[in-house]
Formats: sequence, structure tokens, C-alpha cells
Amino acid sequence: MVSGKRIALSIILVSAFIFLIFIMVFTYSLPPKGSFLEPMFDALVTHHVEIMVLIGTLGLIVGALVYYLMSEQLEKQGVQTKAVKEALFRFLSMDDKSVVNEIINRGGKTYQAELAHLPNMSRLKAHRIVAKLEHSGIVSVRPIGKMRSVELKEELKMVLLEK
Repeated sequence: MVSGKRIALSIILVSAFIFLIFIMVFTYSLPPKGSFLEPMFDALVTHHVEIMVLIGTLGLIVGALVYYLMSEQLEKQGVQTKAVKEALFRFLSMDDKSVVNEIINRGGKTYQAELAHLPNMSRLKAHRIVAKLEHSGIVSVRPIGKMRSVELKEELKMVLLEK
């Protein structure tokens, strides 16, 4: 099924379930049997416990259906994310990879001075790598006092920090 149709079907299913919940709450708040109710509402009030069980069961079915409809799309997105990450790393040198991995391990943001503590990394080498990554559009650098904050670009942060 086309992705747009799956999303539309999921929205319809969730909307229908919300409507059923509204009916359940409405029937529960109606006055007891024997008052001024229409025959249709009288049946709803009489059997409101059964309706609650039915709506709970339908909720489980709707949840499973929405999960089934959306899981394939989420898996496809995960594969695309992995491909983007692999493509990015293919164009980086070993030192660049170690710096980017360290930034990823620190949640997408770190200080340049902390990168200089990596194995086989000096302050000058860290500075040059960060400058190269900034020029490539992978990171952004922001001075904070005498320190330099190095952060992954937002669009890459969403892809690279995804678990």
C-alpha cells in the first residue's frame, strides 16, 4: 500500500476510535434507564459496560493495525538513515570519523578542547579537523568564552543520533 494511503488509513482508524471513546463517555454520563431517553440511547445506557469492553477491545485492534501499517515505513526510514550515515562516513578520513564519533557519543555537542584528548590527537590537529568539518557543513562551531563549542548540524544530528 502506498505510504500516503497507510497514513490516511491510520488517521481514520485513530479518529474512529476517538469517536467510539466519546460515545462511551457520553453513554456513561447519561441518566439511568427509564428517563426521557430515545430508544437508541436507552440501549446504550443499559449496556454501557459491555460497550466499554467492546471499545477497549477495539482499541487494542486499532493499535495493532496502526502499528502494522506504520512499522514498514519506520523500518524503511531506519534503513535510509543507516545508508545516509554510512555514506557520510565513507567520505571522511579516519581522524574525521573519530572526531564525528566522539561528537555523536557526547550527544551531538562537545568542546574542541575535549576532542584534543582523543588518541593520536593534538590541539592543532583537532582544530584543523573541526575547521574542515565546519567547512564541509557537518558541524557548526560557536565560541563560548575562550572555548569553542562544536555541534553537529541539526539535520545530521537527527540522522546520526537516532538509535
